[in-house]
Amino acid sequence: MTGPLLGKVHLKLTKEQDSAVQSSKTATMNVRSVHTMTYCDKCGVTFTTQHALLRHITSKHEDSPNSAVYCNICQRVFKTKWSRATHNSRYHRN
Repeated sequence: MTGPLLGKVHLKLTKEQDSAVQSSKTATMNVRSVHTMTYCDKCGVTFTTQHALLRHITSKHEDSPNSAVYCNICQRVFKTKWSRATHNSRYHRN
């Protein structure tokens, strides 16, 4: 997707925060790459990856009856495979 739905925000760290992150043993090797966030223009939710944003837009802001996912046990309808898997793990464990 392109256009007005996609946006980016750059998070700035103070010198003290940057120093603390750089010296932290749990910090990743490339901390600076984490600072760019992508956000949804429709609701303002932020994401660290473009893929997560596109998945969010598809599941939350687009009506697509062709992509409906059904539970094989109780026939409940879900928007995503992930939501069906969560449902199955909660209600159909056996």
